[in-house]
Amino acid sequence: MKAIIIDDEKEARDALRDTLYNYCPTIEVMGFATNGREGLNLIQEHNPDIVFLDVEMPDLSGFDVLNSLERIHFALIFVTAYNEYAVRAFEFSAIDYLLKPIDPPRLIEAIEKVRERQRLFQLEEQYKLLSDIIQAKRPPLLNNRITFSTQEEIIFVTLKDLIRIEADQNFSSVYVLGLPKRILIAHHLKYYERLFADLPFFFRVHRGHIVNLFYVRKFIREDGGYLLVRDQQSQEYHKIPVANRQREELLKRLSIL
Repeated sequence: MKAIIIDDEKEARDALRDTLYNYCPTIEVMGFATNGREGLNLIQEHNPDIVFLDVEMPDLSGFDVLNSLERIHFALIFVTAYNEYAVRAFEFSAIDYLLKPIDPPRLIEAIEKVRERQRLFQLEEQYKLLSDIIQAKRPPLLNNRITFSTQEEIIFVTLKDLIRIEADQNFSSVYVLGLPKRILIAHHLKYYERLFADLPFFFRVHRGHIVNLFYVRKFIREDGGYLLVRDQQSQEYHKIPVANRQREELLKRLSIL
């Protein structure tokens, strides 16, 4: 696959080039750009498969570069030194990102995602989602969306329609309002617990369950305590266990929603 690197820091460009050469030999770096305007020219000249794009650059930022393009026809991997909140925004959008300094295993993972998902046709919509979250300068709320990527497809879900996530060995089962089947995702529950850290209506009530508290019908005290949570299609309710150590915080959150 052909790639270009757009970054105003020479040290960062060289480090990424060397890491690609040593760990991802199938990636051919076609050129380097020291600013956004050079990057736009390189994109037009080489028609790359992958663009490694720095977020913060003088003159044109990474977002400005993307806004200047009529179409995003390449796989996009942001290279960023953004803080923890912004990293969560990248994860919500399902656009790949690398934190500086570049970690080789993380780079290999990003390249594999590009190969596996074959998602070029959806990058424009994903970028818009990411841009909305970043520019709003606040955590995503109920009407914002999250993406769930499988090997077959990328599913866009409004947060208010996300009912619950259940641990399933090395995967997570995601249950969404209106979808007849669960979505099986290759992430542990801890990943989503961190992702939803700023969203009080998502709560890990048990080591195996994260629940959207707006779908909780009842808290039942018997059998150690459990929730009745609405099914994604029917009007039936599922019993979700509640860990003893989570009970006090859970009831507090339920009372203020």
